[in-house]
Amino acid sequence: MAALSTDPFLAALYAQGKQLPVSFEVYPPKHPEGRASLRDSVGRLAEAEPRFFSVTCSPDGTSQHRTMNVAAEIGELTGCPAAVHLTAFGSTAAQIDDVADRLWHAGIRHIVALRGDRPADAESVPRAYAHAADLVRALKQRHSFEISVAAYPEGHPEAESLDADIEHLKAKLDAGADRAICQFTLEPAHYGRFRERCAKHGITTPIVPGIMTLTLWPRVRRFALRAGTTVPAWLDEIFDGTEGEPEVQRMTAMTVMAEQVRRLVAYGAPALHFYTLNHWVLPLTAAHLAGRHIGNALEQHVGLSTRAGG
Repeated sequence: MAALSTDPFLAALYAQGKQLPVSFEVYPPKHPEGRASLRDSVGRLAEAEPRFFSVTCSPDGTSQHRTMNVAAEIGELTGCPAAVHLTAFGSTAAQIDDVADRLWHAGIRHIVALRGDRPADAESVPRAYAHAADLVRALKQRHSFEISVAAYPEGHPEAESLDADIEHLKAKLDAGADRAICQFTLEPAHYGRFRERCAKHGITTPIVPGIMTLTLWPRVRRFALRAGTTVPAWLDEIFDGTEGEPEVQRMTAMTVMAEQVRRLVAYGAPALHFYTLNHWVLPLTAAHLAGRHIGNALEQHVGLSTRAGG
């Protein structure tokens, strides 16, 4: 009996992936050398023609100035829109209004609206709004921003249950958010199940999966555990022994990311959001393999193993 070919299925996934917007998240470096490296990474990532870059801020909002500067620089460097993370923690309502006005007048039209992490001394820290939904509503009333919010396929660590967390997500979307961007998950099936569960709650707004750049597995593993993201035993096993072999580790990470992207596309992802850790090689290659043809960007850098930043 002849074996069934998977070629039509894979070709269909590739064709589907070619239609999906991509976006890249970066963080504002503290030092000049980090800024120079980020400029290089952003220039490379722009080859994938992302729908936007997003620029994080510290959970308490104290890095907002650096965040705004990096977002403006990305726009000037690439011509791509930049979204700024804005948290309710760390600011008063008047300060949020002031930041929103400055962003609008600077030409920044996209905000990732977050509650922010609850600090240990939460009572002494200004908090403009108790929930991210309130922040979304206030920003929409202030200006006609495009707004993204956070979603948690495995549930927020503080949530009573996944269903309760999805209701919080629904409140943010009902307040006017345009999309939800997911906390990264290391098992794409979590995203698929989450998307189905959101649909049962009546959510029809796009829910975009987050893909973590798997450079330096021990670091990513710590991120995952801190965020309440499941770390599959097979990933620990596949990265075991690669610490002293950077090329093996890089190729392993790329293989895993490519498979994750393919499965997320199969689960019906409406777009792909890459957490880059300010690196460019792996997220750009993953976007390329998903169908975002990147012209000469990789052809000019066939010796990627000699470059930093993967």
